[in-house]
This record gives sequence, C-alpha cells and structure tokens, in this order.
Amino acid sequence: MRRVHIAEIVIPDGIESKIRSKHNLTGEDVRESLIYGKNVQGEEQYHERYGWRLLVRGETFDGIRFQAWLYEIDKTEGTYRLGTAYEQ
Repeated sequence: MRRVHIAEIVIPDGIESKIRSKHNLTGEDVRESLIYGKNVQGEEQYHERYGWRLLVRGETFDGIRFQAWLYEIDKTEGTYRLGTAYEQ
C-alpha cells in the first residue's frame, strides 16, 4: 500500500445508511479519517464486477480501524465516491 491523497469523499445516502446499520461506522467518521487522518494508505485493485477501485485503510478518531472501497471521480483533485466501509 502507498500513501494516498484524498481531498473529498462523496457518500451516497444508501451507502451512509448501510455502513451505519451494518458496520458501526458513519460516513462522517470515514470522511474525516481519510481526509484528515495521518498516513492514510491505499492501493488500486481491479474487481470483475466493480472495475477499478481504491482500497484504503484508516482509523477513526475514536480508534476504530476500518477499510473502505473508494471509486475515483477526479483523481487529480482527490475526489472519490465511497462504495462501502467496514471495521477490520
């Protein structure tokens, strides 16, 4: 994994609802951790169904470690869409 630059994360309402109910995380926790967290690491991976996506690992400010799948909107600007996130 390598250090990644994430400036903005778009979180669809359905994904926000899913990670709250199933994975004990909030979109705001994920967003703050990946944008403002220290040493955020990620790697691009290809999935047959979902295509290219960025796997990132982070930790909330409450100490919950998680991984998230992000889909590129504008790599130059560091803008991604959250696909899912769950505790490690």
